[in-house]
Amino acid sequence: MTQEFFGFSNDAVSWFVGLEQDNSKEYFHATRGQWESQVLGPLTAMLEALTGEFGGTVRIFRQNRDVRFSRDKSPYKPPPMG
Repeated sequence: MTQEFFGFSNDAVSWFVGLEQDNSKEYFHATRGQWESQVLGPLTAMLEALTGEFGGTVRIFRQNRDVRFSRDKSPYKPPPMG
């Protein structure tokens, strides 16, 4: 059971501001706790709430796979078949 969605906090917005300033793996690892509590939790709750209207299954994938310069641009986890 996920939490109810009440919007994103100022802390979530500040996390994204920090990410804009330092879009690195180090930043993400240093602020992982803030990501999980202030961004991922509310994001999951929002998507769960939207499944009632739009259907589907909530899936959130890794956000730090940079494939811009990679020959293999396949996702870590391919979409489900069917």
